[in-house]
Amino acid sequence: MSSINPILYSVGIYFASNELYVSNIFIRHTLYNKIEEQKYLLYFHKLVENSIGVTSWHIDHHFSEVFAKSTVNYPVPQSVIHMVRKIQGTGLLDGPYSEGAIIISLDEKIFYNIIKKTAAQGFDKIIICDSMGDIISHTDKELLGKNIAGLDYGKKIFKDTDREGYFIHNINGISCVVSYSPSEYNDWIYISITPAGKYNISTGLLLRIIALVAIASVIIGLLLSLISALKLSNPIKTLVNFCKDIYKKPLFGSESDCNIIRSTIETLTFDLKEQERKFTVILPVLRDNFLQDIISKYHDDINRIKERMQLLGLEFPHKYFCVLALHIGKKGKSENTRLYEYKKIDIADAIHNLLDTRTSVCYRCEKDGNIVLIVNHTSGIEKVLETVNRFLLQANGHSSRLYIGVGIPAEKLDRICESYTTAVKSLKYHYIYPEQHIFTANESLKWENNKHKQMDKSLLNAFRDSLQKHDRNGALQAFDSIISSIRSEKYSYDTVMKILSDCISIVEKTASCKGLDLSIDNTDIANINHFMDRLTGSIISIFNHIESLRSELNSEMVQKAIEIIRNNIGNCQLSLQFVANALYISPSHLSRIFKNETGTSFSEFVSAQRLNHSIDLLINTNLKIEEISSMMGYSTPQYYISRFKIKYGYTPKEYRLRYMSSN
Repeated sequence: MSSINPILYSVGIYFASNELYVSNIFIRHTLYNKIEEQKYLLYFHKLVENSIGVTSWHIDHHFSEVFAKSTVNYPVPQSVIHMVRKIQGTGLLDGPYSEGAIIISLDEKIFYNIIKKTAAQGFDKIIICDSMGDIISHTDKELLGKNIAGLDYGKKIFKDTDREGYFIHNINGISCVVSYSPSEYNDWIYISITPAGKYNISTGLLLRIIALVAIASVIIGLLLSLISALKLSNPIKTLVNFCKDIYKKPLFGSESDCNIIRSTIETLTFDLKEQERKFTVILPVLRDNFLQDIISKYHDDINRIKERMQLLGLEFPHKYFCVLALHIGKKGKSENTRLYEYKKIDIADAIHNLLDTRTSVCYRCEKDGNIVLIVNHTSGIEKVLETVNRFLLQANGHSSRLYIGVGIPAEKLDRICESYTTAVKSLKYHYIYPEQHIFTANESLKWENNKHKQMDKSLLNAFRDSLQKHDRNGALQAFDSIISSIRSEKYSYDTVMKILSDCISIVEKTASCKGLDLSIDNTDIANINHFMDRLTGSIISIFNHIESLRSELNSEMVQKAIEIIRNNIGNCQLSLQFVANALYISPSHLSRIFKNETGTSFSEFVSAQRLNHSIDLLINTNLKIEEISSMMGYSTPQYYISRFKIKYGYTPKEYRLRYMSSN
């Protein structure tokens, strides 16, 4: 804008509650980054916050330093004058005009150019300062940003309570007339310094400068009124006509004195249309934020709510209100996010169109992952439920993942938040009853009233005991009994979540005791059926792990038993009891695991080992058959001979003779 006309740098509107700044240069908001991380948005936030009263003026001589790295295609002025007008609408500070602001920023050069263009050569200096003495504009650019009180003649001006008059003062050895006068439009003070010898030719020019600066300021004030009224077309015509009337009056002596104003009005017409276009672009976001706001908390200022509705083009013409909370479940982590969002939009559009009729108005927004429909209707809630049920029937299974929570009816706008709260509470129960698709507030209230009802502790105890005893079937049956109790006893949602959490804790603790690192993530579980599948899988994993550990332990135990047998093969006391005692286990357990691991019985294995060892004695010693039989623990030599022949096909004596003859 400043490249087209120097009178304005930017026009912007600041919405405090949304931390939103919209101007002809850029739009800044806090949807993605905090305000502390955005120096442009933070700058205007502090500007409004530090403004006092309805309308205030601010001069910033370091503006170009703040915005030196701006990415906009506009030259950044070194010094800027801001006019801030607070308006109702967003709740920034306390007070009737503290809820947002219109901010119009002017390049300081506008006043400097007016002074340079209008002032005759008789003027030595012309100064504009605010009520605190800070110099806003000056023919000497080096004095910008300094305080008039730092100059000798400035102190005298501020001692005058009327802030109007003149006096003779010696400046740099030259006697000068110092004239000063206040502005009737704001709190600025205009000062002229003229050598006494040239005073006559300069008389009256200060008034002309004041008039030109004032008319520029008036134009800004009118623009503020236009934007705050939000009626952009008709007032701009009035403003143009007003300025045309000014041109016709001989206040400035010629039409050239109003060139700045004329070109500004032409620019403003385009700029205001551009602002309206930008407002239209962000309107859906503003509507969504507003709808989220009215369902989230109680509002006692209904007039303010209605004003915002009018601004956003929203209306609730009917008597009754009802809020629906819609949840569309995902098929799983593998489902494409884009397709899932399209599905949500399609379902929301379909239900919205059914509820947005001649007798009901429907608006929608999204909050906490749920689609929220605010229905304003003429009849009771039964009509809304009938419409929703009709949609589910027409969907013919395509809405199997759709769940709807229906809030309590409301007859006042400020009670919409209560309807939303009960709708969300009702919707939570789809986790427990996934086969059901509509949950009303009255139905969920009955469940919520059971919040003190607790499940029989024996069910959880049976589940815990079965896991500790390594009883797979018992654990699965106990868990199934817990789920059946949840679904049949109508516990409150919080009670159910506590029971399921206890089940997870029992399973994880059992797994930890068995050395199994098992962490059950239930954040992505859609409903209790999925929870049951997830926990059942974890229980089976525990028992598989136990079986694996048991198998490893049994194998190790059998290997130790075999080692004991071989080391004691010549011991006549070698027996099942002997080995079991050495391993500190029961004979029956040893017999069972020995058979499972080796495929043969303990006695058969020992007998085979004895016969093998007897061969070594037959071929390497001169011991008699009777002696070998006794050493191997056989009851009689005949029994030894019979067992030997069965295994090798020869008697011990024949085996020895054959071996000796072959060698």
